[in-house]
Amino acid sequence: MPTYACNNEITDVFYSGYTIERIYGCDNRLSYQRGKPIARVMVSDNPDWIYIMDYGNNSAVTRSDVETSLTTGELNSIIYLQILDGCVKIDDNAFKGITTLTKITTLGYDVTTVGKAAFSGCTSLTDPVYIGCNVTKINSNAFKDCPQLTRINVCPDVPPALGTGAFDNTNDCPIVVPSGKASVYRYASGWSNYASRIQ
Repeated sequence: MPTYACNNEITDVFYSGYTIERIYGCDNRLSYQRGKPIARVMVSDNPDWIYIMDYGNNSAVTRSDVETSLTTGELNSIIYLQILDGCVKIDDNAFKGITTLTKITTLGYDVTTVGKAAFSGCTSLTDPVYIGCNVTKINSNAFKDCPQLTRINVCPDVPPALGTGAFDNTNDCPIVVPSGKASVYRYASGWSNYASRIQ
């Protein structure tokens, strides 16, 4: 697991489209390279860790992966999370109860399934959550008990299958769906429970 904290600086970040390929820190040393399972890097003006999950094509991020890749202290200090393209599933309970997590910067373009209680109990999650265009299923309690959420953005034109309680106790925040699709979502199975929040 690459670790970098030299002078708490990042000097260069290389992207391919919206995907981070490489991150360099001071002395031009490589801190993260795409294809590695997990990396943590320090941001120059923020003392908190960013965790980048990259498990390759057609893979799933599991709770076991998370717990074996991180120490208990690291697991309990995740602030920002980025899941890279290639991951197709966020497994059941993968990030459940990580109370320091405030922002999911990228959920992963290729993700099709969000598992049961995958982000349940992330009580500090405040930034808008983006449900990617390829998501077809959001399982029960996926985001339950995230009481500070400010918005849930949903990309698919066709409502993904939605399990019970997926967005319960999420601050009654708006659920923003594609233009012209609000009625479709409000009457869709599971989504109808959140009809008053769908915009």
